[in-house]
Order: sequence, then C-alpha cells, then structure tokens
Amino acid sequence: MAERQGRANGPAPTAVPFSVWLREIQAALAEEAPADVPCGACNACCRTSHFIHVRPEEKRALARIPRRVLFPAPDLPPGNLVMGYDREGRCPMLVDGRCTIYADRPIACRTYDCRIYAATGVAADRGPIAERVRLWEFTYASREDRERHAAVTAAVRFVGDHPESLPSEAVRHDPLRVAVLAIAVHERFLPNKILLLADGGAGQKTLALHNEFIGSVTPIDGKATAYVCENYVCQLPTSDLATLVQLLGPRQEVPGR
Repeated sequence: MAERQGRANGPAPTAVPFSVWLREIQAALAEEAPADVPCGACNACCRTSHFIHVRPEEKRALARIPRRVLFPAPDLPPGNLVMGYDREGRCPMLVDGRCTIYADRPIACRTYDCRIYAATGVAADRGPIAERVRLWEFTYASREDRERHAAVTAAVRFVGDHPESLPSEAVRHDPLRVAVLAIAVHERFLPNKILLLADGGAGQKTLALHNEFIGSVTPIDGKATAYVCENYVCQLPTSDLATLVQLLGPRQEVPGR
C-alpha cells in the first residue's frame, strides 16, 4: 500500500499468476506476511479518504504517527485507534506522494491489496482505486487456478444473493470486507469430488431410483472397477490401477480455452 521509499517510478506490472496471488493474499489476511503489491507509482489507496485502524500493540506505528491525527476506533476495545485523513482525502503520512513511515506502517496498510477487487469482481467504491484495479490481470497455469478463481466469484455471488449470511449491515455495504470474505470462504465453492461405492447393496439401489446410471455401475469380470465421471461424461470403466491413476491425474489446459 503506497510506493516504497526509493522505488523508481514506472509502469507497474499488470499480470500475476492467480495461484501465486491467492496464496499471498491468504497469507496477508492471516497476517503471516505483508501483501507484496507491485504498486509502481500508484498511491491511490493513500489518498482516497481511508480511516486506518491502528492496534494498541503496533508500537512502532504509534511512535511514528502524530497523536493529533489519531482517534478512538468506534465499536472496538479501548486502545484501538484510527488515523484520519486531510481535507483532500490524503493520509497525513503521505508526503510528496510517498509514505513517510513505510517501514513502520500499520498492519492495515501492510495487508491491503487492491488486486482483491479484480480477483473477486467486487467494485471498488473509490474512483482512483477502481481505475487502478482495471489494469490488473491474472494468468492461469493450470485448470485448478481457473477453478479457484471461479470459486471466488461464486462466493461473491452467494454473498450478494444471501445478504443475511453477513454478520452485520455494515459489512454488506463495505466492498473490501465483502471481497475479503469471499477469499476466506471460496474453498467451499470449489467443484465437488464424490467417491461412490457401487456394491449392489441397498444404498446403490436407492440412488439408482434417482439416477439410472448408478444402477448400471457394476464390476467387470468380477474385479473392482472404477468409473471416472466429470461434467456428466464418464470415461470407459477400468479395473487397471495405472489407468485409474492416469484418469484421476491433473488435466492439461487446452490452448485457447
């Protein structure tokens, strides 16, 4: 968040592997590592009227921030503060376009990554940030990358369709918190994998009442047989372990898809 001191001004890279970014943002949200955002010369998040939460244990940040710009954080325990902004919406620590306390900046700044809007499709509610977000792009090294990205956007749609699932009215109207929530729960929206044992018993017969194919699944030549199905299409059944491993292995991306 904000340009590093001494960083050369220049165009920031726009494309990043989605799986790499997802791991990094998850680590940042868990406060295991700071967000490593290639901001370039952009400092939109530092000049768009953000209140910055500063925790009581952030001694280094508190030592650098003037008390006159800190106020008690509403609805949080005593000792939690927020840093305001000037009449133009700029962070008071932003001087000549650079963060003057970058090495000691608050955790809220360390973990902020505007790419979360691009990843989730949630619209940023501040114009300069939205403008920057439009430049971000992701690349996909594998099918799983695309599935995870689809799961993230599915989580956002679920939240939009079920606002009652959010903990408070405030969260519903905070784009950043909605985006963070989608990242946190996206794994619940990944494609399901189901293992079904077809032993000819009562369970298989019951399921066959709803799906004729399940009733037709039987061992071949008296051997345990695997039927690998995906997207309503099944591969030829096999009793060969090596063939099964190949069928269950990672799928290669089809160029242009």
